[in-house]
Amino acid sequence: MPAASWFIVVWLAVLGTAIGSFLNVVVWRLPRGESLLEPPSHCPKCGHPIRWYDNVPIVSWLLLRGRCRDCGTAISARYPLVEAACGASFLVLAILECGMQGINLPARQPMVANDVILTFGWSGRELYGVFLFHQLLWCTLLAGGLIEYDGYRARWRLYVPVLVGAAVAGSALPMLYPVPAWQGVAGWYAGMATGAAGLGAGALFGGLLSRWEPVPHRNGVWLGFIGIGAVLGWQAASGLAILTLFWQLWATILGRRIAAVRRVPTSLALVVLCFAWIATWSLLVEWIPWLG
Repeated sequence: MPAASWFIVVWLAVLGTAIGSFLNVVVWRLPRGESLLEPPSHCPKCGHPIRWYDNVPIVSWLLLRGRCRDCGTAISARYPLVEAACGASFLVLAILECGMQGINLPARQPMVANDVILTFGWSGRELYGVFLFHQLLWCTLLAGGLIEYDGYRARWRLYVPVLVGAAVAGSALPMLYPVPAWQGVAGWYAGMATGAAGLGAGALFGGLLSRWEPVPHRNGVWLGFIGIGAVLGWQAASGLAILTLFWQLWATILGRRIAAVRRVPTSLALVVLCFAWIATWSLLVEWIPWLG
């Protein structure tokens, strides 16, 4: 990649850590019915507002040795780990999708009208749009998985931005879908058809997989698959449903002896599976053509 691309990629990775810091707020406050904006970040023990220089992702936790500056209460290591995970996901996908011209994405089908090829391949702006679209989905899945890991139910309002983004993409930005619902479909309605087909497939597969969730009363898998289908299409929802089913079977067997495995909700495992899918999408299509 050229030096300018590396600068953008590193900047996006730093942005990812900041978004990870916000996700920590979402995971803590949303299940408790608290506002995401007010009051500002504060210590849950002493209530003292966190100073701006103590709120730098990852760095501040290390400098403070994992404790509140005012009361000395220990701050969970999960906070910097979430920030680091978001930064890493932004870094990897920015390299693949932005810096390396979408090398991880399935080959884009040419858009043809009146026997004239209108588009072929990806433009730089389109790739950045795809990157942001995928990161919106992944960050939402991460927040939902962590909420269920903490013993709460994921809520519909968490997934609204993903569904709104998919609706906008479907009507105005169909190029954000690397794989259309049906080959040969072009125009604004192509995105609408892809989003709608993916939404339906995601709701179906998510509903079925939720029935096999080892811990009852969780809906993160269902909501997560709705988001996956709306953003990635029915092909990705189908493939990830198969992988998720294998995870559930494996977790059920190991969970009989390992308590830590039993505690991991399927929605949190879906975060890893979805990221791996996006990062290796082009390879998966080569191996299994119907996925693309």
